[in-house]
Amino acid sequence: GLELTGYLEFFDNKRIQVLGNTEFSYLGRYGPEAQKMVIDSIFSFGPPAVIICRDIEPSNAILESAKLHKVSIFSTPQSTSDLTASLVQYLNKELAPRITRHGVLVEVYGEGCLLTGDSGVGKSETAIELIKRGHRLVADDAVEIRRTAQTTLYGQSPENIRHFIELRGIGIINARKLFGMGAIKLQEKIDMVINLEQWDSAKVYDRMGLDNEYMKILGVEVPTLTIPVKPG
Repeated sequence: GLELTGYLEFFDNKRIQVLGNTEFSYLGRYGPEAQKMVIDSIFSFGPPAVIICRDIEPSNAILESAKLHKVSIFSTPQSTSDLTASLVQYLNKELAPRITRHGVLVEVYGEGCLLTGDSGVGKSETAIELIKRGHRLVADDAVEIRRTAQTTLYGQSPENIRHFIELRGIGIINARKLFGMGAIKLQEKIDMVINLEQWDSAKVYDRMGLDNEYMKILGVEVPTLTIPVKPG
């Protein structure tokens, strides 16, 4: 609402503008001409949209200025605080940077663990054993990862393969139908990466956990643990 006073020094024209009781009460202090000048000064920057809360009827000055500068006007019965909270949450999710990674995402004791490694190394088999022990599957084979905050990553499964796990030699199983709703989860925060790799006798592995290892995903460094595996 500070822009209504004429202070536009740090005005971000890429943001959706929200007008509520406070803003309309302030605008009501101006006459029609002065009100139009204030609105024009804001709309001339071309904000993506203006949302009017509590179903308040927009003045002619707002409608004329919106038409002149091609600014979309929306109305909602919600209060300013309710709309802002829900809108920020929705936009943070939908507009977050995202990638799809090959791997398996499981929730283990409340922590999101992303299992990575070459195909056939045993990621899906590991996930099945974890589910049997009461942990939960989020995604198998393809994990959609979103960065919802500066250091926060969330993963989920693509809708067309949600709840399914492919096991070599067995086929594709539906974890929800086989183990119940308690065995699956729609999304989970990624807290660590567990990288499964074929045992290499020539390689020296850190068995004490003294060396810190990280994997960078969407600019976020995630703690990583490499576990060597072999058949048997």
